[in-house]
Amino acid sequence: MGITIHYRGQLKSPDLIDTFCRELQAIANLMEWEYTVLDEDYEKPTDARLTWSEKGCEITSHLALKGISLDVHKGCSGLGFFFDLNGILRDPVQMASRLPGETVESIDLPFSSVKTQYAPPEIHVTLVKLLKYLEKNIFKPSR
Repeated sequence: MGITIHYRGQLKSPDLIDTFCRELQAIANLMEWEYTVLDEDYEKPTDARLTWSEKGCEITSHLALKGISLDVHKGCSGLGFFFDLNGILRDPVQMASRLPGETVESIDLPFSSVKTQYAPPEIHVTLVKLLKYLEKNIFKPSR
């Protein structure tokens, strides 16, 4: 049985994305977590797709997203926070693997996830607390 946290949300305002990323970078530095920032052009349409190569599966082409991914522990997947132009949290893999003709916008408040199965329980608890903080302070109230 896997242990995975599923989360979704929308920023209170799309203008908060830079502030959001800086705050999560500060948290990552404090916690000694690695992180990766994505700062793509919103003006260019998303045309990303999943492609296979000898290196494995990767996302190629353009994702119209901005955000940050936190690598909190080697025993769990990255905790990603990537937002579209409207401040909606999007999962890059979902965006790149959509069906032909399916638009990114057709998936209203999609879920993102982080697998914590192979990390210590404290990591799981820390991520839940972080998500609760973000829900209260950064994201719009859920419907």
